Amino acid sequence: MKDVSFTDFDTDGKMDVAILTFDEHTLSIFKQKDADAWERVQYIQNDVLHEGMDVGDLNNDGYPDIVATGLIYYNPGTDLTKEWPVENLNTMWNNQEGDWSRNGTKTFMRDIDQDGRAEIYLAHSERAGYPLVAYKRMNGKWRHRVIKDSIAACHTLQVYDFNMDGFYDILAGVNFARAVNLEQTNFDVSVFLNQGNYTDYKEMVIEKNGIYNGQVIDYDGDGDMDIFRYPNHEATDFFILENTIQ
Repeated sequence: MKDVSFTDFDTDGKMDVAILTFDEHTLSIFKQKDADAWERVQYIQNDVLHEGMDVGDLNNDGYPDIVATGLIYYNPGTDLTKEWPVENLNTMWNNQEGDWSRNGTKTFMRDIDQDGRAEIYLAHSERAGYPLVAYKRMNGKWRHRVIKDSIAACHTLQVYDFNMDGFYDILAGVNFARAVNLEQTNFDVSVFLNQGNYTDYKEMVIEKNGIYNGQVIDYDGDGDMDIFRYPNHEATDFFILENTIQ
């Protein structure tokens, strides 16, 4: 099991769960019937499914959809056993060949402009040479914006308003241990500050020694968003990067 997302898929007031597996290439959706009873309502097998999942309403119908390894699975509504129509956001995220690192993504979804349709943020979590991209549905088509041309082993991707200007920014960073194996020398952790139009971003490097599965939370309760930093998947030390804007 690689990725887990909790949300109320059928809007019955109970939290459901989606699970993406790393080696078996499956996506399972479990409906919560009560506190002690869960029913698997979907078991989707696709060889390209691998790593990177998030949930959000992509078509403003009130039901959370799923993006997994660049594939969009559209929620059918209250009956989760019905077919979930699938759309390939971009084949670059799921047409790779080779070892375990193929089709590794980091995925984050956020309705940045409050129009009822979540935007999709994607990067490659295991390989070099792939961009950090934001996707937005416009006039029936997915439009994309390249935030940065390449981030190697981008194993952290989060979207929050770090400078409290009302616009969502992007946290993205390199997994040091994996990047070394890729013969990389840059291990930057960056916040890409939204310049107010959701198309232009200014990169601010906040750490140079990598991050693995970083998470964002207001840990000290002062109103601004801080960052939990686990440097790499072999690290024994943990860090808080404290936002001091407040």
